[in-house]
Amino acid sequence: SDKNSQLLEQLNTTESQMAAAQRDAAALRDSEARLKLEIDAVEAERLRLENNLTDMQKLKADNQKLVRSEVTRLTQTVLATSDKNSQLLEQLNTTESQMAAAQRDAA
Repeated sequence: SDKNSQLLEQLNTTESQMAAAQRDAAALRDSEARLKLEIDAVEAERLRLENNLTDMQKLKADNQKLVRSEVTRLTQTVLATSDKNSQLLEQLNTTESQMAAAQRDAA
């Protein structure tokens, strides 16, 4: 009877330990599931940020290309305008010389 009581107590202790181990295992599974969701969310955010970075790098490259193109166009415009100004100045000098000569001839 005393032996039976001890065995019964051991059985109860073992059952309690098993129940606690099952609760711990369930808690671990829940924790793992939460961590997996967090990992998935972090991974999705990482991909989103990488895509944003790629988009920003493309925009930056496009903007640099646009700026270079605009600088080239404006430089060409300045050079063409400067050329035209030189031609007009030359024409003005020629016209002034011709007018001076015509005035001398008239005098």
